[in-house]
Amino acid sequence: MKRYVFILICLSCTTLYGLTFSIGDKDAKDATATVAYGDMSSEKVIAKPELKCTIYPNPVMDVVRITGFEGAYTVKMVDAVGQVVASAKGSSDELELDLGGKPAGMYLIKIESQGKSITRKIIKK
Repeated sequence: MKRYVFILICLSCTTLYGLTFSIGDKDAKDATATVAYGDMSSEKVIAKPELKCTIYPNPVMDVVRITGFEGAYTVKMVDAVGQVVASAKGSSDELELDLGGKPAGMYLIKIESQGKSITRKIIKK
């Protein structure tokens, strides 16, 4: 099991924040996160497992493909300032987003399905 610990001290409010993230050797199904703050009392939170979607090609010229959906999904693509430039909903196992008219740059693709979500960065040439 791998464990990552992050500590942050807020100088303006003098609060101490800590995050411990643990993940199993095989996959993220047994991942947990513990958040502590203030007097260091802690609350255990179960991390949601990620979706297993494949996004390709990256970098992309015109069409980006997303495969591996399980059930209904929502996809949003946002630009560098956070504006939604493309979106889709569906239930098939594959999606194609046409980026032919979009300017070159970095975009984020946010995918939600069955209570799980992922965000991935793509580059448009």
